[in-house]
Amino acid sequence: MTRWLWFFWSLLGVSGVMIAALIAHFYPPESRYFMTTANQMHFVHLMPLLVIFFRLEKQKSRLLIASLVFFILGYILFPFAIYTKYTFNIISASQLAPYGGYSFSIAWILLGLS
Repeated sequence: MTRWLWFFWSLLGVSGVMIAALIAHFYPPESRYFMTTANQMHFVHLMPLLVIFFRLEKQKSRLLIASLVFFILGYILFPFAIYTKYTFNIISASQLAPYGGYSFSIAWILLGLS
């Protein structure tokens, strides 16, 4: 299980770097603020995933797994929704962002309880 988690974490890291470069070089100024905010959340939430992965190697915990699931949901619903809105001009995608914020919040709480 942990091998695919590390691969997933690496993909999130490299995608964050690539998206940051795209934001800096190709996005118009009016969308950079939103894309940069999404990219910051992308990077900030890599760290708790790292903590979860290390802890899962030592102990399998339902709270840790639940936290992991909510962090992944948070990624899909927050930064990737914003990326989708500004990259593909799908305006409705940003309506998912608040649910991503809720998912990240729940994930942090579950991590703290674990």
